[in-house]
Amino acid sequence: MQGPTEADWAPIEGTLRSRQVPPALRAELRGKLAGRYDGLLLYGSWARRDAEDDSDLDTLVLNFRGLRPDRAGRVSVAHYNEVELKDVSETLFGYHLVRDGVILFDRAGQLSTILESIKRPAPGTVTERVRSLTPVLDVSPEDRSMYIEGLTQVARYLLRSALYAEALDQGEPCFSVREIAERKQDLGMAVVLSSHASVRPAASPAVFNDLQVRLSTVIGPLPPNPYGDLHALIEGAWKGNRELSNFATLALSDGADELPYDELAKVTL
Repeated sequence: MQGPTEADWAPIEGTLRSRQVPPALRAELRGKLAGRYDGLLLYGSWARRDAEDDSDLDTLVLNFRGLRPDRAGRVSVAHYNEVELKDVSETLFGYHLVRDGVILFDRAGQLSTILESIKRPAPGTVTERVRSLTPVLDVSPEDRSMYIEGLTQVARYLLRSALYAEALDQGEPCFSVREIAERKQDLGMAVVLSSHASVRPAASPAVFNDLQVRLSTVIGPLPPNPYGDLHALIEGAWKGNRELSNFATLALSDGADELPYDELAKVTL
């Protein structure tokens, strides 16, 4: 299987234009997908038609065989093979793809077949998974100082996921931070959870604490870290809770970009 030909790109361009995706983002997407692949999916704000001028373009590519593009720029390309994509069934992310996703390219129908098999998560399951990962936020003062960027990033991700899960469980699914902030009459929430570094407040102990407080109001008291600090958690949970250990490594990031969710198998909420 090969990626889209020149003729294939015409309808892809048409779909992107119909959602008012700017030419620069369309060109960046095509430039990042130099190689072979079996499917391409658009999701997120541009798929929902509620994007703003500075919104990133979120895409998923199936069975990509080429040079993995870097994460610079405004186009996100998540890479999945068929097994990995099937594994997001009964997760928040999987339901997001099914509910809001728009297929841009699917030569053999593999992408649509997999999406049809993805099930909605059972009530309460995503919230429980978020709660199971929150020990990552309970760290030593030294870790808080050294890894405040990554910790703030992880806390933002967990709060965003918890809010989406809450909306889903209440029968009003939503994957827009702005819409949830409006529902809760808390416009500050849209700012603190923004995916744009130019909009959200810079990482700091105050912002990190605010995110934890907001998270506890959604899922209840946050479970403690039984190991005391971040590196001890990564090492201590490795054998018994690989998912928690893997997730904790995300807090070691410098916070420069959004978290590379597709790179850590089995940490999909």
